[in-house]
Amino acid sequence: MRSWEEMRSAMGTRAVTKASPSRIFPGELRWERVGLLAAFLAMLGTYSSALLFLAGGQTVAILSAGLDLSQGSVVSLVSVVTAANIIQHGLIAGSLLGLAAGTLAGLINGLFVGKARIQPFIVTLGMFYVASGAAMTYVNGSAVFGVPDPARSQWFWFGGGYIGGLPTPVLLAAFGLAALHYVVTRTQFGRHVYALGGSEQVAVLSGINVARVKVWVYTLSGFMAAFGGYILSARVISGQPLLGAGSLLLQSI
Repeated sequence: MRSWEEMRSAMGTRAVTKASPSRIFPGELRWERVGLLAAFLAMLGTYSSALLFLAGGQTVAILSAGLDLSQGSVVSLVSVVTAANIIQHGLIAGSLLGLAAGTLAGLINGLFVGKARIQPFIVTLGMFYVASGAAMTYVNGSAVFGVPDPARSQWFWFGGGYIGGLPTPVLLAAFGLAALHYVVTRTQFGRHVYALGGSEQVAVLSGINVARVKVWVYTLSGFMAAFGGYILSARVISGQPLLGAGSLLLQSI
């Protein structure tokens, strides 16, 4: 047997349900749900855009039968180099130096994998520690804050701005992945990557310069990781030496 209070509570709940706005104004709430869904998808896309850049670079490495374990530390290195140099030299110079640092890390990976013929796992794992140490050393283990205006607001636009109502990082990620898809599926380099991933020995016998392809693969992976780190740093408007730590690398794989 229910008590009087339980019965009254149940009746009140049913009354509220029957008189809820969703029953009185179903059309309005339907549009409200659409707006909330759009806002949620925009937020999700904003936070996922940097990861999409990392995953794109990682995909190319995996297609070539390799792996890039240095992406997380490259993100951290790009973050501190970009922030520190924006403060000292302005937005354009700081951004270019940050992206160049990440791309250089990828190039070094490619030279060791392609020219020295060392296993990608060993090379990129070593770069993971080298780039992590470089990021910590560059800023003495502390975060970089204090980016002045107007560079502050201009930099944030890459990580949290909007173009025509759409988040800037989402549009950048869409453009970047579209360009990467074209490179992988429509160019000679992309065909060579697939051939290398299928069988390196057959690729060599086919006349493909395997060493050069590997250099470009890891350089591209480094650039994609650098751009992902740039977007993440722009969102927090600071340089974080541990920005790429945690599960970011695992998520990109």
